[in-house]
Amino acid sequence: PSTFTTTSAVSLSFRSNAITGILPNINCPKLTTLIAYSNQFTGYGGGLNNSEVTNVQLYNNLFTQSAIDAILADVWASQQANPRSVACTLNLGGTGNAAPSSAGLSNKASLIASGNWNVTTN
Repeated sequence: PSTFTTTSAVSLSFRSNAITGILPNINCPKLTTLIAYSNQFTGYGGGLNNSEVTNVQLYNNLFTQSAIDAILADVWASQQANPRSVACTLNLGGTGNAAPSSAGLSNKASLIASGNWNVTTN
């Protein structure tokens, strides 16, 4: 689907499935964990800015630079709206994913500087 919506999901996991295309817009305000590594996602539909994510594992996909930048921007927006007090992980590295642009690197640095985020990119 182009949008995945639920008000109660706290964890989504669809790893190692060779799923292609765009990671759907994730409209899950209670979401803390998103695991979708080792697929073939190339784009990002949005939505993480409206979540409570603390663990995002999207490594080993085919995300473009603009998708990587958008994920970093959304997670940073989520952090600003709802500061985390626990250790958090965002992994966008691995085989296939593009490196972030300078804007993406700025959001990555901001997440790390917030004190709770471990962020991996290519």
